[in-house]
Amino acid sequence: MQEVQPATPTAGLPLASEYNETVAADLHELEPGVLYLHIIDHFTHFSAGNIVKTKKSSEINHQFLHTHVDKCSWSPPKTIQ
Repeated sequence: MQEVQPATPTAGLPLASEYNETVAADLHELEPGVLYLHIIDHFTHFSAGNIVKTKKSSEINHQFLHTHVDKCSWSPPKTIQ
């Protein structure tokens, strides 16, 4: 006879409890040579993005600072995922 396992919860704890606590950043390739940096705040789901020219860390860092910090939050997030 098989033992029945208890159901596991499908929802997890929230990743953030206030704005700019945790943001996610992702790089999408829209077409060859066209990259899009997408940034989302986990608490508010506010989303911002910008076209980037290369995958160089200096370019990504510059665009992240320009897109999120300068225009949206005016301060760096506590955590970046």
